[in-house]
Amino acid sequence: MSNTNHTPGPWEINDTLNLLEEDYDGQDIIISKEACPIATVRGTNDMSCIDDEDEYKITEEVLANANLIAVAPELLEASKELLIAIEQYDFFKDGYSKGSASISEVSAAGNNQEAAYTKLWKLIKDKNL
Repeated sequence: MSNTNHTPGPWEINDTLNLLEEDYDGQDIIISKEACPIATVRGTNDMSCIDDEDEYKITEEVLANANLIAVAPELLEASKELLIAIEQYDFFKDGYSKGSASISEVSAAGNNQEAAYTKLWKLIKDKNL
């Protein structure tokens, strides 16, 4: 959609199947693009966040944070698409009231807005955010 300075998505989380296992000995969750690290989410050692000893460990909250970071490029893109669709709908709706846009243009812009809205909500639901 537009040029960005960040690494384009999709981003992935390493070994998501084993991160919450008791015997998982890693302290970090690595977020990467095609095996190239982008970010690290550190397991918690904050005593208010864990029930047992003061050690780094991956909790469900830490994993949820990593999931949110990993989906950031997709969320950004879907949000931009929705904002553009809203602007276009408002433009054509205003144009229709002034006689410079047709009802079919307003309708098409409304359909684009609905599609962008649906895409963003689907992404949020599919990623359990």
